[in-house]
Amino acid sequence: MSRRLSTLLFAAFSLLVALSFSSCRRAAEKARRSIRIEGVERIERHALSGIDLTVRIHNGSRYKLLLHEAELEVWYDGTLVGGVRLREGVEVPRRTTQSLTTRWKLSIDDPLGLYALLRRLRCGDFSQIEVGFRVKGRGGPAGVNIRKERMPLPDFLRIFGADTDDLKTYFDL
Repeated sequence: MSRRLSTLLFAAFSLLVALSFSSCRRAAEKARRSIRIEGVERIERHALSGIDLTVRIHNGSRYKLLLHEAELEVWYDGTLVGGVRLREGVEVPRRTTQSLTTRWKLSIDDPLGLYALLRRLRCGDFSQIEVGFRVKGRGGPAGVNIRKERMPLPDFLRIFGADTDDLKTYFDL
């Protein structure tokens, strides 16, 4: 009888764990539908030291979003060209749609690589350009820590619903 009870408890516990996984997945999918970047409104360059990026963000969730750290690296032909880093944290209130200006610091590791990268971008050749990113923040009770090493530039742009033509438009290429 005790073996049967322990088997029943194990089955009930397994079912409970499985249900909690599915509810977390549903919550993540719901958050993905209710939080989105609607578009880039303005990119203002500050010489070679920084960028102000204004984006329109929709947060339809019941939690405020906090972005503590964000960093993006750009690679060309296997060499790190440079990157941008968020200078200060950002907060998006719950159930709002707003324009948000963020300040980013540029770092250029390889000036000649940057020149070659810009020439490729102007020609429309994105084949050897890769992007890596790291994001830390909070979405309500859940912490967010996302890191993606190197991925092709067009794949990175698709995450945000953009394409290479949008990139040319934003940066006057």
